[in-house]
Amino acid sequence: MGLAALMIIICHAPQYGISMPITISNLLQRGGLGVDIFLFLSGLGCYYSLSKGVILKQWYYKRFIRIFVPYLFMQIPFWIWKLYNGVFSFSKEFMVFSTIDFWLNHTGAWYIALLIPLYSFTPLIYKYLQLGNRMLLTGLMVVALIIVCMFNINIFNDTTHAVFNNLQWAFGRVPSFVIGMAAAPLIKRGMKIHAGVLIILPLIFYVAIHEFINKDTPTQWCLVPPALTVLIIFIEYIKNKKFIYHFISWIGIVSLESYLANIYLCDILKEIFSPLRANYPLLTNGYLEYSLVILLGILLSLLINKISMPIVTKLDMSIKM
Repeated sequence: MGLAALMIIICHAPQYGISMPITISNLLQRGGLGVDIFLFLSGLGCYYSLSKGVILKQWYYKRFIRIFVPYLFMQIPFWIWKLYNGVFSFSKEFMVFSTIDFWLNHTGAWYIALLIPLYSFTPLIYKYLQLGNRMLLTGLMVVALIIVCMFNINIFNDTTHAVFNNLQWAFGRVPSFVIGMAAAPLIKRGMKIHAGVLIILPLIFYVAIHEFINKDTPTQWCLVPPALTVLIIFIEYIKNKKFIYHFISWIGIVSLESYLANIYLCDILKEIFSPLRANYPLLTNGYLEYSLVILLGILLSLLINKISMPIVTKLDMSIKM
């Protein structure tokens, strides 16, 4: 989780406008795969929790408070900033916070927007995977998601077309979640697969889909197994390097907060530094700005986590009483 969070922070650097060679920019943008790793690991966690026979009402409650409590607290400093600058709009902030603005206008925390319907349907996905051959059922669901998300379909009017496009854009990442759910019982049983298979076979799928089907087909899920394999090898390598290992582990604990802090701070610091760029050559390449985004984002993530987690724990305990 920590490495996936760092990948996302890195992938936002080119989008922020940092000056760099195009090759490095293209490479860093691949860090967006961290989201698919999040989804895969979330699929694992959801399968394990549902397999314990939990009461669905409690399961939904726990999932959503663990998203929305830190999500709410992360908004507060940015709402204060907007109030101070006289640009706060209640209706606008409600649309963004509720994630409605993502589905309509593709703005806001799209990952949070995706998790709401995804977690709503997760118990149904879990039951679906129990119907028969898990690998076959997973393959059918992945293919169905790909087909629905790969075509540009014009429907009704501009608003509904935009909503459908945003649904396609977000749900094109869901195969990673489904594959995580399918893999969970195999991982729990300790099933071993050669690292070469996890790297080579998905890459063949990735190339084949792009070359012979459609270049716009959602294929990030193909890269999750090789990426995870490399990350696992890396984690094994750094286990003895205590400082690095603990730092990455800590980033994993605040991964949701770090994602939110990064996207919100990008907007605010860009607004602050944009007028200064013409007068200060040091700021033209964006390195200083984005270094501040990373540093302040990590500090803010720690603060929000310290505030929100005791509340999440207390709310968790309240439903058990």
